[in-house]
Amino acid sequence: MFYCKQLRLFRYQQFSTFKWCTQIFDQIEKETKRKIKISLFQDALKQAEEFKIKEEFIRFTLCDVNSQSQLIEAAVPANVLYSAIAQTYNLEFSLVERMYGEINLMNNFEDVINSHKTTNSIQFSSLFQKIQEIFELSGGGCEEQKEVLVKDLLRVCSNSLEVKYLIRFLKKRMRIGLSTQSVSQLLNESERKRLLGYQSGLGDLQIGIPIQPQLAKSFQKENKEDEITMEKIKKKFLNDDLEVCFFEYKYDGERLQVHYTNGEVKLFGRSLEEKTNQFKELSNQLKEYFNNNKFDDVILDCEMICYHNGEILPFQEMQNKTYENSVYLSLVCFDILYHNKQILLNKVYSQRLQIYNSILKPITNQRQVISHIISHRLKNENQMDTFYKQALADGLEGIMIKKDTIYSPGSRNDWLKIKKEKDVDLVVLGGYYGQGKRQQWLGSFLLGIYENGRLHPIAKIGTGFSDQKLEELTKRYMSIPIGSCPQHLIGFKDQPHVWFSQNDVWEVTYDTVSASPLYPPQNSQLNTGISVRFPRFKRERPDKRIEQSGPIQDLLEEYQKVQKKEFF
Repeated sequence: MFYCKQLRLFRYQQFSTFKWCTQIFDQIEKETKRKIKISLFQDALKQAEEFKIKEEFIRFTLCDVNSQSQLIEAAVPANVLYSAIAQTYNLEFSLVERMYGEINLMNNFEDVINSHKTTNSIQFSSLFQKIQEIFELSGGGCEEQKEVLVKDLLRVCSNSLEVKYLIRFLKKRMRIGLSTQSVSQLLNESERKRLLGYQSGLGDLQIGIPIQPQLAKSFQKENKEDEITMEKIKKKFLNDDLEVCFFEYKYDGERLQVHYTNGEVKLFGRSLEEKTNQFKELSNQLKEYFNNNKFDDVILDCEMICYHNGEILPFQEMQNKTYENSVYLSLVCFDILYHNKQILLNKVYSQRLQIYNSILKPITNQRQVISHIISHRLKNENQMDTFYKQALADGLEGIMIKKDTIYSPGSRNDWLKIKKEKDVDLVVLGGYYGQGKRQQWLGSFLLGIYENGRLHPIAKIGTGFSDQKLEELTKRYMSIPIGSCPQHLIGFKDQPHVWFSQNDVWEVTYDTVSASPLYPPQNSQLNTGISVRFPRFKRERPDKRIEQSGPIQDLLEEYQKVQKKEFF
């Protein structure tokens, strides 16, 4: 009996440490086959459950801290991490800043880090509790407090591998090749709801906590010369039944989710981050509007647009516009998710439409802080075509077509967006120095797409930029620490001159999708890599996370059509 207790204690000490967790992460990251990655993680979950650290282990894997608020916590600022690393290991701040790319950091400072290692690894539950304390800090002086706590964590790391994954977590980028979807399939319904609820849209809707927005898929043309015809849209998306859908204008703005209760307004962006303080004037105007119109509580899905001298500004200009008297923000509401303590997600669109049309009263003055979108029921292809052309003539992005279905968070099945240009959201991975008059700048960039927890190269882009834009991008990316080649791309032939440590999302227009042996397969369904042909830079998308690039499935379907044959 005594021996059994001692053996269990030994197993607990072995399998419940941070060292055990990082060894698992390292093993998963080095594995190239997705099925084996999932199998390794599944085995680790069983051990984590046995020693009562399963929830913390899952949250650490997904870079998710708080089980209470379910909000998206911001990463620890880079300057806090630089300073903490420099002070803990007696290094120059400028040296850490310059070598902060993760591989460079580990390769150059591994001996230094290991010379400070402790004898025993910290228990994982204790480490996670200390991490939670860091992310709970807010307000004035919080960065100094965070730095102190980060240094405390670095000091209890027993080796450089623990430092590596601790830093990744604090940066909110684990990058071991496991997506939220992969983890989700290994959890039971209760665990998915509790741990992933508001990231995936699986949880019960609560006012004040954002839910994943419903998304729209793009209509794909058969080829470059193909025209977008309403006959094709009717046949492919609507199954020749116009009675089941609504037509709306698509505005070029920023997606916002508006929550109002107890006289207070909260705004959340597309990535579920809170933006109330960022748009404080708009928040105050909405608060006044809801109070004056006797609202109890409500959650609205909206597009925020910016007016300048009576005209709608493009999204990118809105991001950079200095506010003045002739500029103001306004919301166009196109859906309602919650009203008077009633969750409306399971009501079909026509019912939700009727509710928000009845409660959103027009404002009589010239500047409307909020209005509702006008939905149309069209009878034939001619009316559809006229509606689409009128949207383009009015300077709008295009149109939306919505089926009369329930609201499905995170889904792209029931909404279709039709825009003049074919575009995709990609992630900038690195840059190449230009030639000729552009030799002093980065002249082209490597773009990637997010799939299964990794960023995969898919295109090289050098058009669509003005000289001014290239100069701006060069200064921006060269002013932050240089990144390093991700481990899974070390053999990639067309390495950029500079890898970026900050990966931003860009919207890119392109002609078609083709096979490209230059790029490794971006998906297990592919035998060769694919690439978007003739990509042109359109705009930056600061409102999107790298996980929202693509999706790769849209490009796979388009490639399938181009090839006219099955390829997986």
